[in-house]
Amino acid sequence: MSLLLAGGSVAHYGNDLRLRAGAERFGRAFSIERRWPGDLKAMRLEPAGDLASDVVVQASLRDFPGSAAVEGPASRRPASAAGPPSRRDDELRAARDVMLDAIAVRPGWAYHWFLLGRVATAATEHAEAPVPVGRHELWAGPLRQAAAAAPGLDAIWVSLAGAYLDHWPELTPAMRAQATAVIRRAFLDWDFLSRGFSSALATLGPQKAVALLPETPHALEVAARALSREGNMQDAALLMARRDRAEREERAADLRRIEQRYHFGDIRGLRIACLAWVSEHPPGDFDDSVGRAQAARVLELYPSDRGGSWRSDPRADLVRFFLNGRESQVKREALARALESLSGVPEAILARGKVLVADLEGAEELASKSQDLDSLDWVPYFVELARLELKRGRPRDAQRALERLADGAREDCDVLLTRRDVARALRDRAELEAVEETLKRLRVRSHSVETEPGSPEAALSFCLDPDWAKGRVLIVQIEVAAPAVLVYGWDGGRSGTLLASESSTILRVPLTGLSGRNFSVRAALGGPVRELRAAVTEPTG
Repeated sequence: MSLLLAGGSVAHYGNDLRLRAGAERFGRAFSIERRWPGDLKAMRLEPAGDLASDVVVQASLRDFPGSAAVEGPASRRPASAAGPPSRRDDELRAARDVMLDAIAVRPGWAYHWFLLGRVATAATEHAEAPVPVGRHELWAGPLRQAAAAAPGLDAIWVSLAGAYLDHWPELTPAMRAQATAVIRRAFLDWDFLSRGFSSALATLGPQKAVALLPETPHALEVAARALSREGNMQDAALLMARRDRAEREERAADLRRIEQRYHFGDIRGLRIACLAWVSEHPPGDFDDSVGRAQAARVLELYPSDRGGSWRSDPRADLVRFFLNGRESQVKREALARALESLSGVPEAILARGKVLVADLEGAEELASKSQDLDSLDWVPYFVELARLELKRGRPRDAQRALERLADGAREDCDVLLTRRDVARALRDRAELEAVEETLKRLRVRSHSVETEPGSPEAALSFCLDPDWAKGRVLIVQIEVAAPAVLVYGWDGGRSGTLLASESSTILRVPLTGLSGRNFSVRAALGGPVRELRAAVTEPTG
């Protein structure tokens, strides 16, 4: 038995030396060391001869058609490449022989089959005459073998799918049937999807190409953009609607994972999950009751055991979203706790956070130290302070808070609405009439705005009095330069999507429950938006 083992070891060692020698000869014969010196050094460090063969053939393939899909842009290849056509033919034949020897030693190694398939693909691309149909199995067979052996290796599926698309007209019906499943799997690779979906559109047509997409927000958006570039805005809009449904499902699933981390007391995992949620799901993407509730829950559960920066911490994105007219949709303690955890928060915002939790002493301490109380940055603070005093039944204190505002801010929309509430509480008829007159003057019954050249969106500013807005509808006529998928919303949020297939499109937006809002429209695909013309209807009922 010992002699048999020794004999096997000697044979194995001999095979290893033979494979290493073959890889070295290949490298010298085709100047691999000059073209890719780093790879030859790496090859000599491989623990086995067949693995060294992989390295040298991988280096060789960088200079042949089809390698960009795996290796990177062609601009990285040396100008010398692989030499004249006859020399390249010789190199590919030699590379095939190197890989066949490697497969004979380790037939279960997926990467050997992968490289053999890529060598055959490069030979097909390089061939001057059309390749007979049966010879496509020379690359398809090894690549399928590699995919079966390593189904989780994206590069194999990407290479096989790219080859199928490149040679689609020459494929047999059986190969095309196999190809669709391969392309579906390759679309899970984001890079291939970004590069390859346009090719799939041209080769398969929109209906078949779209049917192969994974139901993920990223994939659906990439495909929608490709359809938009082709001028197929109708299908692009349908994909964007699917993208929104998929995004809602992901937001809900990721929030459930946050809840689980919270339930198990996993602070580190909770922090990571919250960070991922805000990074992948910007709070303004779904500015509706469900979207706001999700964002509010994330802010509530976000651990505050570590500090962060107002400029870069994800918690700051959540805080800014809710402080922009959505304070009532989140627990105020969560806002205040997040602000306390962040450095570099402007004093006016920090003081406003303290008012939200009724810490008037702390808020006043910050305000008393400020040198710029007359700036517009402090307007939301005084408005919040006045509202809190009204809620406490102290209208005189609310009035004094508003009197601290600079004169130029007294006709700000939120200030006017709060002044009216204070005047009503104090039964100050003169102030009430003055405010009502100003609000009446500021009400927008018709409005138009042209988009600035290069601007991504068009925006309308309103002073919406909730008493007056009740039952009314904003009618917006949107002029676009070309068909577009439009997104619209209030104060930096997205509350809806609209397909503008004609140059002029009408949008109707209910105003009940809104106050002091800025409305914007931008083209997510196509466009751009040229002009908005808006009018407000008379109240219904």
